[in-house]
Amino acid sequence: MIAGDSEPAILILKIVGWIFLLLLFLLIGMAFDYARIATVLADQRKMVRAALSAWDFVFRHKGQTVGLYTLITLAGLILFSLYHAIGSLITASTGLGILILFLWQQFHALGRIGVRLLYFAAQTNLYRSTLEEPLLKAWFNRPPADSASP
Repeated sequence: MIAGDSEPAILILKIVGWIFLLLLFLLIGMAFDYARIATVLADQRKMVRAALSAWDFVFRHKGQTVGLYTLITLAGLILFSLYHAIGSLITASTGLGILILFLWQQFHALGRIGVRLLYFAAQTNLYRSTLEEPLLKAWFNRPPADSASP
């Protein structure tokens, strides 16, 4: 066996390890986003309880939470890719080029803020819709109140 034969396998293992670590950090970030949402919506004061309920929420609604997070992350990556693709075409050698590049960077900053707000808005909507649905069904499926009784 030649010493260099195992280098591609080691490289692939390291890449897989880095991808796993990235996905783990994204999952932790997603769970803590839901902990923030639960803290605000339920007016909780105990952050450990909010974090545990967020993890419970994420694992009970795996497909919805991970799918939503993935979709918005892909939108952010597309925005990031567009920013760099178009930004590399703009030359800052003239005053007009500098102004256009500055405005393009401001647009990118607003886009990043928009993606972050989209995360919170969509996650809050998902959190509310999954928690309030049983309450709404119970409310609308209850028997009508007897109007004849005093």
